[in-house]
Amino acid sequence: MKKLLVMICAIAMSVCAYAQSEGQWAVGVNQGFATKLDGDVTHAFVGAKVQYNVTDPIRVEASLAHDFQASGVRMGEYAANAHYLFSIPGVDNINLYPLAGFGVVVMRFDANDGTYSKTKAMFNVGGGAEYMLTNQLSLNAEVKCQFISDFNRLPFSLGVIYRFQ
Repeated sequence: MKKLLVMICAIAMSVCAYAQSEGQWAVGVNQGFATKLDGDVTHAFVGAKVQYNVTDPIRVEASLAHDFQASGVRMGEYAANAHYLFSIPGVDNINLYPLAGFGVVVMRFDANDGTYSKTKAMFNVGGGAEYMLTNQLSLNAEVKCQFISDFNRLPFSLGVIYRFQ
């Protein structure tokens, strides 16, 4: 019984040993692609983000992304997300996180008689992983499902994050 209690405490302590610290700011860039959930449109995109650690495990993020034109549609995305960071027991330089957020998507459609735009609300759910190269620099991968009326999609991205000390 003692061994089980010690093992549970060790796991709990390692899960709470985050590479982040409260009050820390970070900036990053990412690129990737997003596919419409019905599979008929895929967009490549580039993006930027600013992150702030509210507490050790809770991080908020403001992000924007620009989708390149595909099938006569261009998109801009503006979002606010929340992450809950946790580490893998026994692995010091990898953090995993679920995410949830909201934002807006501005769609621009090219037609024969001009360009039209629509602004739609968006809700994000997903997750990511970050690999800490140093205390200030990390690589990250993220996937999320974006719920947008008539245009749900699944973006995948890879990026680089720089943390200010």
